[in-house]
Amino acid sequence: MSQVPNLRTFVVRFISPSNTRGARVSISEPAQEMLFGRTHKVTIPFDHRYNSCKEVALAHLEGLGFDIKCTGEDSKGYVIMADNWGLDFIELTK
Repeated sequence: MSQVPNLRTFVVRFISPSNTRGARVSISEPAQEMLFGRTHKVTIPFDHRYNSCKEVALAHLEGLGFDIKCTGEDSKGYVIMADNWGLDFIELTK
């Protein structure tokens, strides 16, 4: 049986602009809530240099040093998977 890696999952959602705030991107890590009982989420401004909230989130996570392995989508947004565990663990920050 082949070895399937265990990856960190980040959920990406687009937040529409309002009368007082511009468009934003939410990046959350559901496993943090499962493991530690707290939701770990950051919300960043939508950067219009990119074409989608997935691209904005990828640029943010790569800028923090995450080792992105794959992406996917569901009916509500995007999923990004990274391989940063153990000594390579990186905290999700703004």
